[in-house]
Amino acid sequence: MYIKPLIIGYICQTFISSIQSLDSFIHKEKMMLVSEYATEVINTRPYKYQTRQTFFKDLKRLGIWDLEIEKVNSALIRDVVEQLTTQSTRKRLYITARSIFRDRGICQDLPNLEAEGKIYDIPPQEQLEWLIEKSKYRLQLLLCMFGGLRVGEACAVTPEKLSGLLLLIPLWKLRIRGKPIAPGCFSFIVSIIPCPCNQGKSDLGASPSSQN
Repeated sequence: MYIKPLIIGYICQTFISSIQSLDSFIHKEKMMLVSEYATEVINTRPYKYQTRQTFFKDLKRLGIWDLEIEKVNSALIRDVVEQLTTQSTRKRLYITARSIFRDRGICQDLPNLEAEGKIYDIPPQEQLEWLIEKSKYRLQLLLCMFGGLRVGEACAVTPEKLSGLLLLIPLWKLRIRGKPIAPGCFSFIVSIIPCPCNQGKSDLGASPSSQN
């Protein structure tokens, strides 16, 4: 006779407790900061370290890092981004916002901007060659200019990596595939010119005794 009211009371108490827990969860979700949400999202996705750091930097630049996530919307992002003058920066910030908030359906209508090509004021060929001839890093600069190597790649080249007019570089050291072609007679120049800054080694790192 008394068991039925006890069961009903227990059920009511459990229901009320569940409602309170749900209300607390929803309130906490609404009060969640962008910094908390973004940190969780970024750390659970398979991003590279540098990509993660870029996302963190972009969110802080947008001025929403300490903002409640419920206050974030496309209009807010646009107001900040449109004040920037660099097209590439605007494009990256829009990408960041769309990526971070895609699971919540926020900022997905932000534009996908086209990248602007860079215009470089490159000196004439004759002037470049004159400057290269004056440099003690002439051979490394020639590799960059004619072989398409980056500075770090050119500095790591040794004469042993030259095969005739082909420069052999392991693919894991390059983002491009194939064998960069060195300019005519370049392998001969590399093999005989000593380094002006270190007479005990050749200009590209091999000792003169190792050259035939």
